[in-house]
Amino acid sequence: MIRVLLDTNIYDKLAVDRATINTIAEKIAQGVLEVVVSPIIMGELKESHFQGMPTFFPVTNIPEGVAVVGYAIVGLARPSEGVVYNAHRGDPKKAKDAIIAETADSDCDLLVSEDNRCRTRLNTHAKKCKAVNFQYFKELLRTL
Repeated sequence: MIRVLLDTNIYDKLAVDRATINTIAEKIAQGVLEVVVSPIIMGELKESHFQGMPTFFPVTNIPEGVAVVGYAIVGLARPSEGVVYNAHRGDPKKAKDAIIAETADSDCDLLVSEDNRCRTRLNTHAKKCKAVNFQYFKELLRTL
């Protein structure tokens, strides 16, 4: 089973791509794909025009892969060394992106994002997870 974390920007792409939504739902039902969502992504979706998690397909809630003061919610973040977080962060304003990267590398096979910086940095520092764009993910879905 492939475990995937979709960045917030991917939900905007999915909103206008019913075929990919249906394919993801089929792959989840077949047990070959699991889509997970972290508290930061959930929070960003809540603040977006979606006003919460879209109901395109089932998702699994997971805790953040690192507990960072000012971002961690008790019970929704795990203590860790934060190796990917520290390497990914750079600009202090990018703490959320770094938490997402740490979470993806801790729990997922793929992070799907249209953020080039995020993908490049994760692919440079990740031990386990690969960051891909939406088009690559759609092509991968066809092969599952």
